[in-house]
Amino acid sequence: RWKDEYLEWNPEEYPGIKDIKIPSDLIWLPDLALYDNAYEDYRGIMGGQLTVVYPSGDVMWAAPLILTSKCQIDVTYFPFDKQQCRMKFGPWQYEGSEVNMSGGAGNTSVFESDGEWEMEHLSAKANTEFYPDAPGIPYTDITYTVYLRRRPIYYVFNLITPCGLFSLVTILSFLIPAESGEKITLGITVLLSLTVFLLLVAETTPPCSTIPLIGQYYAATMVMVTLSLGMSVTVLNLHYCGSERAPVPDKVRKLVFGHLEKILRVRSKYSTKCPPLSRITTEAGVCVIPRMLKEIDCAILKACALHAHALRNKHTNSHSQLQDRRNSKREKGVTSGPDDHLLFHLLHEFRKIAIHFENRNRRENATNEWKRLAVVIDRLFMVVYIIGTISTILIIVFQIG
Repeated sequence: RWKDEYLEWNPEEYPGIKDIKIPSDLIWLPDLALYDNAYEDYRGIMGGQLTVVYPSGDVMWAAPLILTSKCQIDVTYFPFDKQQCRMKFGPWQYEGSEVNMSGGAGNTSVFESDGEWEMEHLSAKANTEFYPDAPGIPYTDITYTVYLRRRPIYYVFNLITPCGLFSLVTILSFLIPAESGEKITLGITVLLSLTVFLLLVAETTPPCSTIPLIGQYYAATMVMVTLSLGMSVTVLNLHYCGSERAPVPDKVRKLVFGHLEKILRVRSKYSTKCPPLSRITTEAGVCVIPRMLKEIDCAILKACALHAHALRNKHTNSHSQLQDRRNSKREKGVTSGPDDHLLFHLLHEFRKIAIHFENRNRRENATNEWKRLAVVIDRLFMVVYIIGTISTILIIVFQIG
Protein backbone atom coordinates (compact mmCIF):
# COMPACT_ATOMS: atom_id res chain seq x y z
CA ARG A 1 0.00 0.00 0.00
CA TRP A 2 1.20 3.54 -0.72
CA LYS A 3 -0.24 6.99 -1.26
CA ASP A 4 -0.03 8.86 -4.56
CA GLU A 5 -1.24 12.48 -4.27
CA TYR A 6 -1.68 12.69 -8.04
CA LEU A 7 -4.46 10.10 -7.94
CA GLU A 8 -6.79 11.87 -5.50
CA TRP A 9 -10.36 12.91 -6.45
CA ASN A 10 -13.47 14.23 -4.81
CA PRO A 11 -15.95 11.34 -4.37
CA GLU A 12 -18.86 13.84 -4.32
CA GLU A 13 -18.11 14.78 -7.90
CA TYR A 14 -18.21 11.14 -8.91
CA PRO A 15 -21.03 9.62 -6.91
CA GLY A 16 -20.98 5.85 -6.53
CA ILE A 17 -17.28 5.50 -7.37
CA LYS A 18 -15.51 4.40 -4.20
CA ASP A 19 -12.44 2.92 -5.92
CA ILE A 20 -11.13 2.14 -9.35
CA LYS A 21 -9.05 -0.76 -10.65
CA ILE A 22 -6.46 0.08 -13.24
CA PRO A 23 -3.46 -1.83 -14.64
CA SER A 24 -0.32 -1.30 -12.66
CA ASP A 25 1.67 -0.32 -15.75
CA LEU A 26 -0.48 2.81 -16.17
CA ILE A 27 0.47 4.42 -12.87
CA TRP A 28 3.59 5.10 -10.89
CA LEU A 29 4.93 2.13 -8.98
CA PRO A 30 7.68 2.12 -6.37
CA ASP A 31 10.70 0.09 -7.43
CA LEU A 32 10.28 -2.20 -4.46
CA ALA A 33 12.86 -4.99 -4.37
CA LEU A 34 13.74 -7.92 -2.14
CA TYR A 35 17.34 -7.30 -1.12
CA ASP A 36 17.92 -10.94 -0.19
CA ASN A 37 16.56 -12.24 -3.46
CA ALA A 38 17.83 -15.65 -4.54
CA TYR A 39 16.01 -15.78 -7.86
CA GLU A 40 17.99 -15.65 -11.09
CA ASP A 41 15.87 -12.89 -12.67
CA TYR A 42 16.63 -10.01 -10.31
CA ARG A 43 13.85 -7.58 -11.16
CA GLY A 44 11.45 -5.60 -9.07
CA ILE A 45 8.52 -7.46 -7.58
CA MET A 46 5.98 -4.88 -8.69
CA GLY A 47 4.11 -4.79 -11.97
CA GLY A 48 2.01 -6.97 -14.15
CA GLN A 49 -1.17 -6.86 -12.04
CA LEU A 50 -4.13 -4.63 -11.33
CA THR A 51 -4.01 -1.99 -8.64
CA VAL A 52 -6.86 -0.55 -6.57
CA VAL A 53 -6.93 3.24 -6.23
CA TYR A 54 -9.06 5.02 -3.60
CA PRO A 55 -10.28 8.66 -3.58
CA SER A 56 -7.74 9.60 -0.89
CA GLY A 57 -4.90 8.64 -3.22
CA ASP A 58 -4.19 5.35 -1.44
CA VAL A 59 -3.06 2.61 -3.82
CA MET A 60 -3.18 -1.09 -3.01
CA TRP A 61 -1.26 -3.61 -5.05
CA ALA A 62 -2.26 -7.22 -4.22
CA ALA A 63 -1.13 -10.00 -6.49
CA PRO A 64 -0.09 -13.66 -6.13
CA LEU A 65 3.65 -13.76 -5.95
CA ILE A 66 6.32 -16.31 -5.02
CA LEU A 67 9.56 -14.90 -3.66
CA THR A 68 12.75 -16.91 -3.32
CA SER A 69 14.97 -15.57 -0.59
CA LYS A 70 18.32 -16.70 0.78
CA CYS A 71 18.64 -17.47 4.48
CA GLN A 72 21.58 -18.31 6.68
CA ILE A 73 20.91 -21.73 8.25
CA ASP A 74 22.51 -22.79 11.52
CA VAL A 75 22.38 -26.59 11.86
CA THR A 76 24.34 -26.83 15.10
CA TYR A 77 21.35 -28.18 17.01
CA PHE A 78 19.85 -30.19 14.15
CA PRO A 79 17.22 -31.69 14.38
CA PHE A 80 16.25 -29.56 17.39
CA ASP A 81 17.21 -26.31 15.69
CA LYS A 82 15.42 -22.99 15.33
CA GLN A 83 16.01 -20.71 12.36
CA GLN A 84 15.62 -16.98 11.78
CA CYS A 85 15.11 -15.91 8.18
CA ARG A 86 15.22 -12.19 7.33
CA MET A 87 13.62 -10.62 4.26
CA LYS A 88 14.55 -7.04 3.52
CA PHE A 89 12.20 -5.01 1.32
CA GLY A 90 12.96 -1.50 0.11
CA PRO A 91 13.17 0.79 -2.94
CA TRP A 92 16.22 0.29 -5.08
CA GLN A 93 16.60 3.81 -6.52
CA TYR A 94 14.35 6.12 -4.51
CA GLU A 95 15.91 7.63 -1.43
CA GLY A 96 14.25 8.23 1.91
CA SER A 97 13.10 11.75 1.06
CA GLU A 98 11.21 10.44 -1.97
CA VAL A 99 9.84 7.13 -0.64
CA ASN A 100 9.42 6.56 3.07
CA MET A 101 8.93 2.90 4.06
CA SER A 102 6.78 2.11 7.09
CA GLY A 103 5.77 -1.53 7.44
CA GLY A 104 3.35 -3.23 9.78
CA ALA A 105 3.31 -6.58 11.52
CA GLY A 106 2.66 -9.57 9.32
CA ASN A 107 -0.05 -12.17 9.70
CA THR A 108 1.22 -15.56 10.89
CA SER A 109 -2.14 -17.28 10.38
CA VAL A 110 -1.56 -17.59 6.65
CA PHE A 111 1.52 -19.77 7.18
CA GLU A 112 1.07 -23.35 6.02
CA SER A 113 3.48 -25.91 7.44
CA ASP A 114 5.07 -28.53 5.21
CA GLY A 115 5.22 -30.98 8.12
CA GLU A 116 8.82 -30.17 9.01
CA TRP A 117 8.69 -26.49 9.99
CA GLU A 118 6.31 -24.40 12.01
CA MET A 119 6.33 -20.62 12.44
CA GLU A 120 6.71 -19.35 15.97
CA HIS A 121 6.79 -15.61 15.36
CA LEU A 122 6.98 -12.91 12.71
CA SER A 123 8.36 -9.42 13.31
CA ALA A 124 8.77 -6.30 11.17
CA LYS A 125 11.26 -3.49 11.67
CA ALA A 126 11.71 -0.24 9.73
CA ASN A 127 15.31 0.77 9.10
CA THR A 128 17.11 3.81 7.74
CA GLU A 129 20.53 3.13 6.29
CA PHE A 130 23.29 5.15 4.66
CA TYR A 131 25.28 3.41 1.96
CA PRO A 132 28.92 4.22 1.07
CA ASP A 133 28.14 5.04 -2.59
CA ALA A 134 25.65 7.75 -1.51
CA PRO A 135 26.99 9.41 1.65
CA GLY A 136 24.50 11.49 3.59
CA ILE A 137 21.47 10.15 1.69
CA PRO A 138 19.10 7.99 3.75
CA TYR A 139 17.45 4.90 2.36
CA THR A 140 14.51 3.30 4.15
CA ASP A 141 13.57 -0.36 4.16
CA ILE A 142 11.45 -2.89 6.03
CA THR A 143 12.99 -6.09 7.41
CA TYR A 144 10.70 -8.99 8.18
CA THR A 145 12.12 -11.72 10.43
CA VAL A 146 10.50 -15.15 10.31
CA TYR A 147 11.15 -17.39 13.32
CA LEU A 148 10.88 -21.07 12.40
CA ARG A 149 11.22 -24.20 14.50
CA ARG A 150 11.92 -27.64 13.09
CA ARG A 151 9.71 -30.54 14.10
CA PRO A 152 12.16 -33.26 15.23
CA ILE A 153 9.78 -36.24 15.43
CA TYR A 154 10.72 -37.56 11.99
CA TYR A 155 14.45 -37.44 12.68
CA VAL A 156 14.09 -38.82 16.19
CA PHE A 157 12.22 -41.84 14.87
CA ASN A 158 14.40 -42.49 11.82
CA LEU A 159 17.89 -41.44 12.94
CA ILE A 160 18.23 -41.04 16.70
CA THR A 161 16.26 -44.11 17.79
CA PRO A 162 18.30 -46.56 15.64
CA CYS A 163 21.50 -45.08 17.06
CA GLY A 164 20.25 -45.66 20.60
CA LEU A 165 19.32 -49.24 19.71
CA PHE A 166 22.81 -49.80 18.32
CA SER A 167 24.24 -48.66 21.65
CA LEU A 168 22.06 -51.22 23.46
CA VAL A 169 23.16 -53.96 21.07
CA THR A 170 26.79 -53.07 21.76
CA ILE A 171 26.11 -53.55 25.49
CA LEU A 172 24.85 -57.04 24.70
CA SER A 173 28.18 -57.87 23.04
CA PHE A 174 29.81 -57.76 26.48
CA LEU A 175 27.45 -60.49 27.64
CA ILE A 176 28.41 -62.89 24.83
CA PRO A 177 30.79 -65.62 26.09
CA ALA A 178 34.28 -65.45 24.67
CA GLU A 179 34.07 -69.08 23.48
CA SER A 180 31.29 -68.22 21.01
CA GLY A 181 33.62 -66.16 18.81
CA GLU A 182 30.90 -63.62 17.99
CA LYS A 183 32.00 -60.65 20.10
CA ILE A 184 34.11 -59.04 17.37
CA THR A 185 31.57 -59.88 14.64
CA LEU A 186 28.75 -58.13 16.47
CA GLY A 187 30.86 -55.03 17.16
CA ILE A 188 31.93 -54.69 13.52
CA THR A 189 28.32 -55.14 12.34
CA VAL A 190 27.14 -52.35 14.64
CA LEU A 191 29.98 -50.09 13.48
CA LEU A 192 29.08 -50.60 9.82
CA SER A 193 25.41 -49.89 10.54
CA LEU A 194 26.33 -46.64 12.28
CA THR A 195 28.42 -45.65 9.26
CA VAL A 196 25.41 -46.12 6.95
CA PHE A 197 23.17 -44.01 9.15
CA LEU A 198 25.85 -41.33 9.44
CA LEU A 199 25.82 -41.05 5.64
CA LEU A 200 22.06 -40.50 5.81
CA VAL A 201 22.60 -37.71 8.32
CA ALA A 202 25.17 -36.11 6.02
CA GLU A 203 22.69 -36.19 3.13
CA THR A 204 19.90 -34.70 5.26
CA THR A 205 21.77 -31.71 6.66
CA PRO A 206 23.09 -28.92 4.43
CA PRO A 207 26.89 -28.74 4.09
CA CYS A 208 28.40 -26.29 6.55
CA SER A 209 31.47 -25.79 8.71
CA THR A 210 29.70 -26.71 11.96
CA ILE A 211 28.97 -30.27 13.05
CA PRO A 212 25.28 -30.76 13.84
CA LEU A 213 24.19 -32.16 17.17
CA ILE A 214 23.04 -35.44 15.70
CA GLY A 215 26.37 -35.78 13.92
CA GLN A 216 28.16 -35.33 17.24
CA TYR A 217 25.95 -38.02 18.77
CA TYR A 218 26.71 -40.45 15.96
CA ALA A 219 30.42 -39.68 16.10
CA ALA A 220 30.50 -40.21 19.88
CA THR A 221 28.57 -43.47 19.51
CA MET A 222 30.99 -44.69 16.82
CA VAL A 223 33.92 -43.86 19.10
CA MET A 224 32.29 -45.83 21.93
CA VAL A 225 31.61 -48.80 19.65
CA THR A 226 35.22 -48.70 18.42
CA LEU A 227 36.43 -48.68 22.03
CA SER A 228 34.15 -51.64 22.76
CA LEU A 229 35.86 -53.51 19.92
CA GLY A 230 39.23 -52.80 21.52
CA MET A 231 37.84 -53.98 24.84
CA SER A 232 36.58 -57.20 23.26
CA VAL A 233 39.98 -57.85 21.70
CA THR A 234 41.59 -57.39 25.12
CA VAL A 235 39.12 -59.79 26.74
CA LEU A 236 39.67 -62.41 24.05
CA ASN A 237 43.42 -62.07 24.43
CA LEU A 238 43.11 -62.73 28.16
CA HIS A 239 40.70 -65.62 27.62
CA TYR A 240 42.88 -67.44 25.11
CA CYS A 241 46.20 -66.95 26.89
CA GLY A 242 46.76 -70.71 26.82
CA SER A 243 48.65 -73.04 29.12
CA GLU A 244 52.05 -71.77 28.00
CA ARG A 245 51.55 -68.38 29.55
CA ALA A 246 52.76 -67.56 33.04
CA PRO A 247 50.18 -67.69 35.84
CA VAL A 248 48.26 -64.58 36.84
CA PRO A 249 50.50 -62.24 38.87
CA ASP A 250 49.83 -62.19 42.59
CA LYS A 251 49.02 -58.46 42.66
CA VAL A 252 46.54 -58.82 39.82
CA ARG A 253 45.01 -61.90 41.42
CA LYS A 254 44.60 -60.09 44.72
CA LEU A 255 43.10 -56.98 43.11
CA VAL A 256 40.76 -58.71 40.65
CA PHE A 257 39.73 -61.85 42.50
CA GLY A 258 39.85 -60.32 45.96
CA HIS A 259 38.09 -56.97 45.39
CA LEU A 260 36.96 -56.27 41.83
CA GLU A 261 35.13 -59.56 41.39
CA LYS A 262 33.08 -58.96 44.53
CA ILE A 263 32.30 -55.35 43.64
CA LEU A 264 31.08 -56.26 40.15
CA ARG A 265 29.27 -59.38 41.49
CA VAL A 266 30.77 -61.66 38.86
CA ARG A 267 30.14 -65.37 39.10
CA SER A 268 32.57 -67.21 36.87
CA LYS A 269 32.19 -70.82 35.81
CA TYR A 270 35.97 -71.22 35.71
CA SER A 271 36.90 -72.59 39.14
CA THR A 272 40.50 -72.48 40.38
CA LYS A 273 39.97 -73.84 43.91
CA CYS A 274 40.80 -77.52 43.29
CA PRO A 275 43.80 -78.62 45.44
CA PRO A 276 46.87 -79.57 43.38
CA LEU A 277 48.12 -83.14 43.61
CA SER A 278 51.27 -83.59 45.69
CA ARG A 279 54.32 -85.11 44.12
CA ILE A 280 55.15 -88.72 44.88
CA THR A 281 58.64 -89.67 46.02
CA THR A 282 60.22 -93.09 45.87
CA GLU A 283 60.48 -93.13 49.64
CA ALA A 284 56.70 -92.85 49.95
CA GLY A 285 56.27 -96.07 48.04
CA VAL A 286 52.80 -95.12 46.84
CA CYS A 287 51.29 -93.87 43.61
CA VAL A 288 48.30 -91.55 43.34
CA ILE A 289 46.57 -91.74 40.01
CA PRO A 290 44.93 -88.35 39.39
CA ARG A 291 41.71 -87.76 37.62
CA MET A 292 41.59 -88.82 33.99
CA LEU A 293 38.65 -86.69 33.05
CA LYS A 294 38.05 -82.96 33.56
CA GLU A 295 34.48 -83.54 34.72
CA ILE A 296 35.60 -85.00 38.11
CA ASP A 297 34.91 -82.36 40.72
CA CYS A 298 36.91 -81.18 43.73
CA ALA A 299 35.15 -83.52 46.19
CA ILE A 300 36.52 -86.60 44.39
CA LEU A 301 40.00 -85.09 44.36
CA LYS A 302 39.84 -84.50 48.10
CA ALA A 303 38.75 -88.11 48.63
CA CYS A 304 41.65 -89.25 46.44
CA ALA A 305 44.06 -87.18 48.52
CA LEU A 306 42.75 -88.69 51.79
CA HIS A 307 43.02 -92.19 50.34
CA ALA A 308 46.57 -91.48 49.14
CA HIS A 309 47.54 -90.27 52.61
CA ALA A 310 46.23 -93.51 54.19
CA LEU A 311 48.07 -95.61 51.63
CA ARG A 312 51.24 -93.59 52.18
CA ASN A 313 51.17 -94.34 55.94
CA LYS A 314 50.45 -98.01 55.30
CA HIS A 315 53.18 -98.51 52.74
CA THR A 316 55.73 -96.51 54.70
CA ASN A 317 55.79 -99.27 57.32
CA SER A 318 55.98 -101.90 54.58
CA HIS A 319 58.83 -100.04 52.93
CA SER A 320 60.71 -99.86 56.25
CA GLN A 321 60.28 -103.61 56.79
CA LEU A 322 61.40 -104.23 53.21
CA GLN A 323 64.48 -102.08 53.74
CA ASP A 324 65.35 -103.93 56.98
CA ARG A 325 64.95 -107.23 55.25
CA ARG A 326 67.16 -106.02 52.41
CA ASN A 327 69.85 -104.86 54.83
CA SER A 328 69.77 -108.22 56.61
CA LYS A 329 70.15 -109.95 53.28
CA ARG A 330 73.15 -107.76 52.48
CA GLU A 331 74.75 -108.68 55.79
CA LYS A 332 74.23 -112.31 54.98
CA GLY A 333 75.55 -111.81 51.43
CA VAL A 334 72.19 -112.34 49.73
CA THR A 335 71.36 -110.09 46.74
CA SER A 336 67.96 -108.48 46.05
CA GLY A 337 65.37 -110.43 44.23
CA PRO A 338 63.78 -109.52 40.89
CA ASP A 339 60.63 -108.35 42.67
CA ASP A 340 62.52 -105.46 44.25
CA HIS A 341 63.77 -104.20 40.88
CA LEU A 342 60.30 -104.49 39.39
CA LEU A 343 58.82 -102.59 42.32
CA PHE A 344 61.28 -99.68 41.96
CA HIS A 345 60.75 -99.61 38.21
CA LEU A 346 56.98 -99.39 38.65
CA LEU A 347 57.37 -96.68 41.26
CA HIS A 348 59.56 -94.67 38.88
CA GLU A 349 57.05 -94.97 36.02
CA PHE A 350 54.10 -94.11 38.26
CA ARG A 351 56.03 -91.08 39.52
CA LYS A 352 56.45 -89.77 35.96
CA ILE A 353 52.75 -90.29 35.28
CA ALA A 354 51.82 -88.44 38.46
CA ILE A 355 54.14 -85.56 37.61
CA HIS A 356 52.60 -85.38 34.12
CA PHE A 357 49.07 -85.14 35.47
CA GLU A 358 50.17 -82.68 38.13
CA ASN A 359 51.68 -80.40 35.49
CA ARG A 360 48.54 -80.71 33.41
CA ASN A 361 46.39 -79.75 36.37
CA ARG A 362 48.67 -76.80 37.06
CA ARG A 363 48.30 -75.63 33.46
CA GLU A 364 44.53 -76.08 33.67
CA ASN A 365 44.41 -74.01 36.84
CA ALA A 366 46.50 -71.28 35.22
CA THR A 367 44.27 -71.31 32.13
CA ASN A 368 41.12 -71.14 34.25
CA GLU A 369 42.58 -68.21 36.18
CA TRP A 370 43.15 -66.27 32.95
CA LYS A 371 39.63 -67.10 31.75
CA ARG A 372 38.24 -66.03 35.08
CA LEU A 373 40.24 -62.82 34.85
CA ALA A 374 38.84 -62.22 31.33
CA VAL A 375 35.26 -62.55 32.62
CA VAL A 376 35.87 -59.96 35.35
CA ILE A 377 37.62 -57.53 32.97
CA ASP A 378 34.78 -57.97 30.46
CA ARG A 379 32.25 -57.00 33.11
CA LEU A 380 34.41 -54.00 34.07
CA PHE A 381 34.55 -52.88 30.43
CA MET A 382 30.76 -53.19 30.17
CA VAL A 383 30.33 -50.87 33.15
CA VAL A 384 32.79 -48.39 31.62
CA TYR A 385 30.93 -48.50 28.29
CA ILE A 386 27.54 -47.93 29.95
CA ILE A 387 28.91 -44.95 31.90
CA GLY A 388 30.42 -43.49 28.72
CA THR A 389 27.18 -43.95 26.77
CA ILE A 390 25.05 -42.34 29.48
CA SER A 391 27.53 -39.44 29.76
CA THR A 392 27.35 -38.87 26.00
CA ILE A 393 23.54 -38.76 26.08
CA LEU A 394 23.52 -36.34 29.00
CA ILE A 395 25.99 -34.01 27.28
CA ILE A 396 23.82 -33.97 24.16
CA VAL A 397 20.68 -33.30 26.19
CA PHE A 398 22.34 -30.43 28.06
CA GLN A 399 23.37 -28.87 24.77
CA ILE A 400 19.78 -29.04 23.55
CA GLY A 401 18.56 -27.38 26.74
